[in-house]
Amino acid sequence: MVMATIIATAQPLGIKNDVNMIELNGDDWSELMQRFAASEQGGDKLTVLHIGDSHIKPGIVTAEVRQALRHGCVNDSDSLATISRNVEVECIGINGATYATYLNRSDLPRRLQQLKPQLTIISLGTNEAYGNYGSIQGNIESLLYVIRRACPNVKILLTTPLETQKHRSRGHVIQSGIAEVRDMILRYGKAHHVAVWDFYTVGGGAGASGRWLAARHMSGDRIHLTRDGYHLQGQLLGKALLRLLQTEGTDN
Repeated sequence: MVMATIIATAQPLGIKNDVNMIELNGDDWSELMQRFAASEQGGDKLTVLHIGDSHIKPGIVTAEVRQALRHGCVNDSDSLATISRNVEVECIGINGATYATYLNRSDLPRRLQQLKPQLTIISLGTNEAYGNYGSIQGNIESLLYVIRRACPNVKILLTTPLETQKHRSRGHVIQSGIAEVRDMILRYGKAHHVAVWDFYTVGGGAGASGRWLAARHMSGDRIHLTRDGYHLQGQLLGKALLRLLQTEGTDN
């Protein structure tokens, strides 16, 4: 089982599996949970759309989430061969994208209406951290309005970015904007009852970039991940979704 193998060898990365969960912030995902349960019994298809920047463009993260939701279990010892759910996970990734980027995409509403996702995952924030992120909460609000206008009943999941580094004349330093953007996303989710997956914390928090780089899970540009890194990110996200969607209640 690939998920268990990579996560087990990733402990030096400082992965915090004990807090790898979705924070609902008061949102009600009960209908989504019911649809997920029904998808294992030949029910209607559950469609998930993952939108973001170059981190998800290659589709590696999406493929791992798709595998988890179609065949995964909260208990890793359960046999994947016995589980098959009617779940589809699509992705839209744009190099250098920010929340503002998607506000200028006139084709996004049409794509949403075509797919009719029950869940939209938004993985943005890294590029804001390297520029002007003062307006990020307003841009989150505007993008969620666009998504909900196209799909009124869709559930939204925001994710926070992993720590990165930036180049300076004497070497590399931590990109402090990432932690600030992460805090803004968390505050928005809590204030507006939008679910959040805190990859920043799950991935190891402050200092994670050095550990991921040393383990060859982060690329030499110290911003993007390697293939192994993206596989691990997708497995962690898939696991967090399973933990929530396979539970009975919504008290999170």
